[in-house]
Amino acid sequence: MYEKLIRDLIPELARAEGRELQVRVARDTELGRLLSRKLIEEASEVGDALAMGDRAALVDELGDLYTVLAAVADRHGIGLDEVQEAARRKHLTRGGFDAGLVLGEPAPSTQRLHVGGGHTLVDALRHELKHCRAAGLAVAFVMRSGLDLMEGALRAALLRGADIRFLTTDYLDVTEPEALERMLQWSGRFEARVFSHPDRSFHPKAYWFERADGSGRAFIGSANFSRMGLRDGVEWTWSVLDVDAGHPMAEIRHRFDELFHHEHAQPLSPGWLQAYRARRVPRDWTPRKAATRTQPRPVQSLALKELERLRADGETRALVIAATGLGKTFLAAFDAAGADRVLFLAHREELLVQAARAYAALYPDRTRGFVMAGREEIGCDIVLASVQTLSQPRWLASAELARFDYVVVDEFHHAAADSYARLLDALQPRFLLGLTATPWRGDNRDLMALCHGNVAYEVGLFDAISYGWLVPFRYFGVADRVTYTSEMLTRAGTYDTEQLTRAFNTPERAALVLEKYRAHPSRAALGFCVSIAHADFMAQAFSAAGIPTAAVHSGPGSMPRQETIDRLTSGALRILFTVDLFNEGVDIPCVDLVLFLRPTESMVVFLQQLGRGLRLDDGKQHLTVLDFIGNYRRAHYKLPFLVGGHGEDTASASTALEMLQRWQQGVRPDGMPEGVTVELEPVALEALRQSLRTASPLRALVLEDLRSLHGRLGRTPTLAEVERLGRYGPRQCKQALGCRRWHQVVIALGQADEAGRTLDVQAGAFLEEVETTRMTKSFKMVVLLAMLQGPHFQATIGMEALVAFFRHYFAEERHRLDINGTDVQDGEAASDTTWSGYLLSNPINAWIGGSTRKPSPYFAFDEAAREFRYIGPQPSGMAVFHRALLERVTWRLADYWGRPSPGRFVFSVIPTGSGQGLCIMFGNGASRAGLPDGWHPVRINGRFAYGKFVKVALNVLKTTPSDDGSAPNLLTDELRQLLGVPHNDVRGRRLRVRLVPLPAEGSWAIEAA
Repeated sequence: MYEKLIRDLIPELARAEGRELQVRVARDTELGRLLSRKLIEEASEVGDALAMGDRAALVDELGDLYTVLAAVADRHGIGLDEVQEAARRKHLTRGGFDAGLVLGEPAPSTQRLHVGGGHTLVDALRHELKHCRAAGLAVAFVMRSGLDLMEGALRAALLRGADIRFLTTDYLDVTEPEALERMLQWSGRFEARVFSHPDRSFHPKAYWFERADGSGRAFIGSANFSRMGLRDGVEWTWSVLDVDAGHPMAEIRHRFDELFHHEHAQPLSPGWLQAYRARRVPRDWTPRKAATRTQPRPVQSLALKELERLRADGETRALVIAATGLGKTFLAAFDAAGADRVLFLAHREELLVQAARAYAALYPDRTRGFVMAGREEIGCDIVLASVQTLSQPRWLASAELARFDYVVVDEFHHAAADSYARLLDALQPRFLLGLTATPWRGDNRDLMALCHGNVAYEVGLFDAISYGWLVPFRYFGVADRVTYTSEMLTRAGTYDTEQLTRAFNTPERAALVLEKYRAHPSRAALGFCVSIAHADFMAQAFSAAGIPTAAVHSGPGSMPRQETIDRLTSGALRILFTVDLFNEGVDIPCVDLVLFLRPTESMVVFLQQLGRGLRLDDGKQHLTVLDFIGNYRRAHYKLPFLVGGHGEDTASASTALEMLQRWQQGVRPDGMPEGVTVELEPVALEALRQSLRTASPLRALVLEDLRSLHGRLGRTPTLAEVERLGRYGPRQCKQALGCRRWHQVVIALGQADEAGRTLDVQAGAFLEEVETTRMTKSFKMVVLLAMLQGPHFQATIGMEALVAFFRHYFAEERHRLDINGTDVQDGEAASDTTWSGYLLSNPINAWIGGSTRKPSPYFAFDEAAREFRYIGPQPSGMAVFHRALLERVTWRLADYWGRPSPGRFVFSVIPTGSGQGLCIMFGNGASRAGLPDGWHPVRINGRFAYGKFVKVALNVLKTTPSDDGSAPNLLTDELRQLLGVPHNDVRGRRLRVRLVPLPAEGSWAIEAA
C-alpha cells in the first residue's frame, strides 16, 4: 500500500461525503521522509500546472507547495522570516531567474543509472538487502554465477527476518536448475515461484526493496540474475526512489504482486525442479570464457574485501600499506576489475613496465598504453603514466584526465610532493587507491589526508613473514672499519657523498666486505652503495676476486639494468652493486643476500632495500642481511625495527637495544616470527651504544618535531594531525614532556593563547578524562560525538536522538564490527528499546560512574526525562570548549579504529572432546571482539551454510540455522577439506583459520590462515 501525507482536515471532508479513509498518525521518526516525499509530489504538480498553462491551477499548486515548505521549516524550528531573509540575501548576491540564463555543463554523476562493467549494481542490491524488511526480485534468468555474487546477502537478510519473494521463469530453458536447487535450501521467509507459460515470454529484470520505515527503492532495467547481468556485462539498470514523482514504487509493487500470484506462476518445489531438469534442453547462452587468469593471494584477497567495504560506505580514496613483495601492483589490478578506464601513476619507468605486465596478465583483451618521455598513449583502457610527465601544465589542463574512473598511485609515500598534489587535484576518479610499503612516521608526509584518512588494509613486514608470505631474514650487524667524523657532514647535517666515497673506496674496506660476503654463501646478492664511484669500485674489487659482478647505476659504464637483472636471475652474475636504483618496485625474487655498505638514515630507504630480498622464490629459505655499522650519526634508528617495534626516537631505541642484548643471550623478543635472527658483532654493538649516548634527549626531539609541524601548518597542530604527521604520537609527546593532558604540551611549546589557558583552568580535568579514559569499544566517544553535532555542544541529549545517531554511525561498515556480538548487532533492525537498553547499560553507565560505583563529576542520566546530561564545568568560552572536545573525540576515535591487519580474526582449529571432530576456538577477551553472536551465513569451500558463533568458539555449521538435531553438523568435514586434514590426523598439528567479514554481503568466510 502506498502511503502519503495528507492535510489534517481531509479525513473529515471525506467523511462528510460518505467515505471513510484509512489513515494513521505518522511517527515522529518518519515525518522527515514523508515530508520530503510530499515536497516532490507538490513540486511535480506545480510542473504539471505550468505545462498546462492553467493560472488558477498554478496558484493552487503553489499554495500547496508553500504549505509543505512551511511545515518543513516549522518542524526544524525555522521561521518563515528566516527563509525569506535567506532568499533576499541570495537574490542580492546571485540574482534571480529573470534573465533566463541556461548553463551547459557535464551531466551530473548521481549513480542512478548502473551501466554494468563494475560493482555498482551488486553493491546497491547488497546494501538494500542489508536494510530491507521486504524485497521482491523478478528476473528472467537465474544463473549460479549470479547466486555466487548475491547468496550471502540474501541469506543474511532472511536470517534477519526479511520477507523475500523471488520470481523467475523457465522461458527458453536458460535458468539453471542448479541455481534453483540452491534456493530450495534457504531458510526463513522466502518464497520462490517460476512463471511458466506456453505462449508468453517473460523478460522482467526488476528488484524492489522496502525498509522498516516504509521507504523503498527499486532497480529496473536489463540486468538478469547472473554475473554477466549484474556485474560484468553492459546492462542498464535505473534506480527508482520512493520520492520520485508519480508514485513509482506503488506501481512496481502492484505489478510484481500481479505476476507473483498469476495463475502461471508456480511455486518452486523439488517436484517442479525434477520435472524441469527432465524436460530442459539448455541453450548455450554462456558468454565466451575469458582466459584463465591469476587468482588473488590470501593477503590480496583480504585487502580486496576491505576495499569493497570502504566503497560500500561511499568512500572514494584509500591507502593499502603492505610490505615489499606482497603483490601490491597485482592487488591494484584485481581491484580495478570493474573500472572502465584505469590510470596507474608512478615516478619510475620500471614501476610502470612492471605494472603493465600485471594488467596484461589479468586483462589481455584491454588496450594498454604509456604516458612518459616519448610516448603519449592517453586514449587506452589502461594508461600507465609517469608523474613527472602527467604533472606538466599541458596535461593538467587536458580533459583526458577527468575520464579515468579508477586511479592507482604507486609508492604513495611520494604523494605529498608538489607534482603529485597538482596531478591529484586535476583527477576526478570514482576511486583512488594509494599503495605503499613504507608510510614511516619520520617522513612527516600527510598521506592520511591524501587518502581521506582511509587505510583500507595494513600488513607489516613481520606479519607477512609470520604468515609465510615473505621469507624470514637473518640480520648480521658487522663492525665497519670506516671512522665517521663531523668533517664528513654538510651544512645541512647530511653526509657528504664525495667524502664517504673516499673513505669507502679503500682496499681494506673492500677486503672486509669480501670476507663477510664469502662467509655467507648466496645465490644472488645486492650491494647498496653511496655513489656511482663506490659501486664501480666494489664491482671491480669483487670481479678481481673472481666473483661475477656488475655495477648498475645511472652513470656511464653501467651495464643495462634489465640485462643485469636477467643475468643475476640466471646465475651468470652473483652480485650487483647499485646506487638507489633498486629501492622501489623492482622484482628480483632470487635475491637472497643484501649488503648495506653505506649509512642509511631513512627508515623508508632501509625497508625498501631490505625488501628487495624478502620475496618468496623456489628453494629460498631466508634472506641474509649484512649491515656495516660504524659510528655514523643516527646509527641507532633501526634498532626498534630489529625487535619488531616502531619508532625512531632515543627511548624506543634504548629499549630495543636492551632487548637485542637479551636476545644475544637467548631471550627472544615476544612475537618475533620463526626464522628471524639478529646477530651483532661486539664492536658494532658498541657503535650503537655510542650512537644512543650522543643522540638528542627525547624531550628536545619532541619539541623540535612539534615546532616543525607548527611551522608547516602555520598554526598549532591538532591531536589528529600530530598522530598523522608527527614523528611522535600524542601519547609519546605527553610522556616525553611530563604532561598529563594535551594542553600542557601546547603550553610547553609556548603556543597556548589566553582562551586556551582559561579553558584548561576551567575544564582541563574533564578534557584530560576524555583523552585518557579507557576504551574497550568506541561507544563512549560516539556518545560525545553525538553531543557535538551541530555548531554548539549539546549539554543534554535525549535517548531518542542518541539512538538515532548510533544507528547512523554504526550503519557504516567500518564501524559495524564494534556492535558484532552485542544485543544491537542487527544495527538498524534492532528496536529502539533494544538500543536504549544497550546504551544505558554500557557507554552511559560507564560515563556516569556505574563501573566504579562512584558518581561521575561530569555526567548524569535523568531517568524521568530519559536524557543524558553533561554536568561538568561550564567554561566561559563554549565555542572554544566545543572545538577542544571535538578535537579529542576525533583523535580517540581515529586511534581506536586503527588499521585492519592480517592478524585480525585468526583462530586455532582444535579437536573436540572425542578427538574426531574439529571446532574453531576463539577464547575470551580482546581476540573475540568484533565477532558476532548466534547464527550467521558462512561461506567455506565455495559454499554457504549457517555457522553458530558462541562465546568461545564457532562449533556448529548447518544447512539450516536450527539448534535441533534435524540437520547434521558439517563443520568438521568442511574444515578437513579446507585444511587438507586426513580423517585420523588431527592431534599434534597446528591448524589455523581466518574468519573474514564480508560486510557487503552481511556474512562471513572461513579461509585457511
